[in-house]
This record gives sequence, structure tokens and C-alpha cells, in this order.
Amino acid sequence: MDSEKEHQDQFLFLKWKDETELLRDRFIFLAEYFASTKGKYAYLESRTGIPAARWQNVFLYKQMPSIEMLLSLIHYRRENIEWLLTGNVKKGLAMMEQKTPNEEAWNLFLEHKRYLNSKKGREKES
Repeated sequence: MDSEKEHQDQFLFLKWKDETELLRDRFIFLAEYFASTKGKYAYLESRTGIPAARWQNVFLYKQMPSIEMLLSLIHYRRENIEWLLTGNVKKGLAMMEQKTPNEEAWNLFLEHKRYLNSKKGREKES
């Protein structure tokens, strides 16, 4: 029985790990639209007061976005709150109109992420 419980715990851990990775991806996706490409970390720091190095760490997948970062992005992208946090938007349940970002742009973002990850793998092999 203990091994079954351990298996269930491991499954839940992996599920939540996947969920947090997807949350970070959605966070980066929305932040990319909010901040210009050139100088985006300095821009984000100027708008939020959160050091540019912390923003850069999130974009480079070295850390997860902090609560402060989530709140600051939500402040500027209120229409995407539900999508950012859950990956879904349920019509008619929210007080304000929630929007799901352009699906094509989201898929391009994920494709680019996969490309970068595969490139990293090749660099490590060299």
C-alpha cells in the first residue's frame, strides 16, 4: 500500500511540475508582448521595480516567476489573468471579459521554445 501511495505522490508531483512549467511559459509569452524585445529586462524593471536580472532569469528558465512578478504582469495584462494562471478561459464566469491570446502566436512560441531546447541539447553534446 505504501508503494501505491508513493507512486500517486510522485505522479502528482510530476503533474504539478508540468503545470508550473506551463505557467512559466504562459508568463513569458505574455511578458514578451508587454515588453519590447530590445532592452526588455530594463523595461520590465522600470515598469515593475523588480530587478532586470530576475526577469532575465525567468526568461532563461533559471527560475520561476515570483508572486511579485505574476502580480505585476497581471496588473498590465488583466484580460489574460485566467489564461495565465490556468491555461483556460471559461466564458461567462469572470466579472470582466477574459481573453485567450492568439492561438497561432502561442503555438509559434512553443515551437520556438522546443527549437531552443533542442539546440541546447546539441551544445551540451559538443
